[in-house]
Amino acid sequence: MTAVPLIWFGYAARHLRLVTIGFLQYLSPSISFILGLFVYHETFTRQHFITFLLIWIALVLVSAEAVLRWRATKRTAAEAPPESLLIEPEI
Repeated sequence: MTAVPLIWFGYAARHLRLVTIGFLQYLSPSISFILGLFVYHETFTRQHFITFLLIWIALVLVSAEAVLRWRATKRTAAEAPPESLLIEPEI
């Protein structure tokens, strides 16, 4: 393993929101799950399904909350009056 991919990851991680990084970290286990289920024919019980479903429901809730908060922040910033560039005289 070379250091170059690690440098790219570090650069990207510093410039992404934590919510985005968290979502991307769910992809690797999910891909491993899909490979294990369909390629390697591993067993998948009802308990596995419930656990997997609850994890993804929680992820959807966290993502939806982050999007709503982002939209509210964006809307508030757009409605805020611009700061005055005039210098007030001191009395």
